[in-house]
Amino acid sequence: MKKKINLLITLSFLFISVKSQNQLGKSDDLDRIALNVYVPEQTITLSDVNTKNLKSKVSQMVSSTGLSGNSEGGRFIVVPVVNVVSKETSPTAPPMTAVSLEVTLYMGDGYEGIKFNSTTLSIKGLGASEGKAYNDAFNRLNKNMPGFSEFITAGKKKIIEYYNSKCDFILADAQSSSNQNNLNEALYKLNTVPEVCKDCYSKAKSMSFEFYKKAQERDCKIKLLQAENIWNANPNESGAQSAAELLNEIDPETSCYAGAKTLINKINSSIKAKLKDIENFNRKIELLDKKNEFELEKSRINAIRDVAVAYAKSRPTTITYNVVGWW
Repeated sequence: MKKKINLLITLSFLFISVKSQNQLGKSDDLDRIALNVYVPEQTITLSDVNTKNLKSKVSQMVSSTGLSGNSEGGRFIVVPVVNVVSKETSPTAPPMTAVSLEVTLYMGDGYEGIKFNSTTLSIKGLGASEGKAYNDAFNRLNKNMPGFSEFITAGKKKIIEYYNSKCDFILADAQSSSNQNNLNEALYKLNTVPEVCKDCYSKAKSMSFEFYKKAQERDCKIKLLQAENIWNANPNESGAQSAAELLNEIDPETSCYAGAKTLINKINSSIKAKLKDIENFNRKIELLDKKNEFELEKSRINAIRDVAVAYAKSRPTTITYNVVGWW
């Protein structure tokens, strides 16, 4: 696909085998789990700067553990809630404010309102104003604070258990989106399954290939016709570049790939310039001729991931989470 979007996220389909369905495996596997840091309205008054800084620091802590700390709109969330233990203003000139805070982190399913676990971190700050003292305290938040590692580990297990227990529902939901011809949405839903959930991930991967091929079959005739029109109107290097970009998006297993191959050969025989998209298309032909399924599958995996990421970015980022009763 043209101009791919790098993910993030959290949302990759590079298949890695793990030992068992509920086993965590190595840390590289776990970075596929996405967490969104959600800062709710606090019992204390925080400025916009305070709130932004708090979210940024907690996101950094989550990201440092190998998870995504900024998966906007994701199901699973980390929620920081701040309480003031003490606050003092010095009699000095200028006066300084010292605060002692407790930041309780909650993790859970923000869609269904299910809290997984929590931990409380103690921090202190000093500043020329109350807001600056809060920011000074928030800046002291870090991944090495007592209880944080255990908090993340317990939460990961809960998230993995969710995908293992809800797998049939996730697959059925994706199938429903596909039946309504919302194939990009279906690929996004399948792409949220972490690799560590071995059985569910394998099923989601297989289904994603099916949906991707369905989408490619739907789109290939349109892309081929567009490429033909571009080349016929501009049989030059510029037209070749534009046409090749479209042709390079056509999957080798679609019904119109033969037509795309014919057009590429026609373009090749007409221009002398070496264009990257034409070279990539020719490489696909070579892989197909050699039946190199591994490389072709890897190409599809990347394409599926790009579709899922693009869809995720197109979704509304403002979501009302259900955290009632968490604290």
